[in-house]
Amino acid sequence: MAKSVAVMQMRPLIARAVQPFQHVLLKLLTLSVRLGARPSGSEFRTLALRVLAAQPALAMPLGQGLATASAENAKGVLQGLLGDTRAVDTAHDSIDELVNFSAYWRNDWVAQKAASVPAGARVLDAGAGQCQYKPLFAHARYQAQDFAQYGGTEQGPLQETWQYPKLDYVCDITSIPVEDGSFDAVICTEVLEHVPDPVAAVRELCRVTREGGRLFISAPLGSGIHQEPYHYFGGFSPYFYKKYLEAFGCEIVEIRPLGGLFRHVAQEVHRAARTMEADGEAMTGERRYVMMDWLPRMLSEMDNKYFVEQFTVGYLVEARKREQAAA
Repeated sequence: MAKSVAVMQMRPLIARAVQPFQHVLLKLLTLSVRLGARPSGSEFRTLALRVLAAQPALAMPLGQGLATASAENAKGVLQGLLGDTRAVDTAHDSIDELVNFSAYWRNDWVAQKAASVPAGARVLDAGAGQCQYKPLFAHARYQAQDFAQYGGTEQGPLQETWQYPKLDYVCDITSIPVEDGSFDAVICTEVLEHVPDPVAAVRELCRVTREGGRLFISAPLGSGIHQEPYHYFGGFSPYFYKKYLEAFGCEIVEIRPLGGLFRHVAQEVHRAARTMEADGEAMTGERRYVMMDWLPRMLSEMDNKYFVEQFTVGYLVEARKREQAAA
């Protein structure tokens, strides 16, 4: 009788503990690399019903563990139930490298392309902002364009990377005051979404590139609103680049996706967790572990095995300006 009363008293506590994780666990069941493959239909239904109905097979271990866990050992409770991530391929990667993979991969890609640009080549960084890629083109004749100069206090922890006063062209990206074919290479990364007329911008980038010259472009397929109010577009698919780069006299050399669906989800889950950290009650120890460590690692692992390009973060694009046949 006493045991029954104790169980009844525990149920509300277990329900409160389990509820925030039901959707998380349901997703994990479909993605878990511990199973070695996607669950069969019957396995999925059984496991999903247990989670959604808060059956003891999953609810009791989680609820009882978290009910008695302190913030320090909540991670251990979840590791015991969900599995440790130390054995997965991404275990050696830092969380920052995993959730900000698109920036790391894009920077590596730009570095590779910069190294392939001949010494002395004329290079335009369009929408250069803080000119972060300038050091990569130290061997070339680098010039930068943006729509405004930096007008801040010239103070702050990032001051060494701010190079806005060093812009060569302060102008609209759709109307750069140079002759046709002025540059051997043009780079434009994560800029088109902030331009009111991205098609006109692509046309201008092609115009200022010489025949045989190269363009290196990236823009998000999917992203949250950022740099408000200068965020006008998204969804830059391979078809956008193929249609307009080819229409303006270029041929596609490379279109490379920046991760797939699972890495994209990992990135956004971690972003949501960082937002929740502002609310001390919303971000608990167990949620921090699931959202900021376990899920990003497991989802990144899944992206390596089950790549879904349709939901990539964006594309890295190289194009070459076609040479006109001699008259």
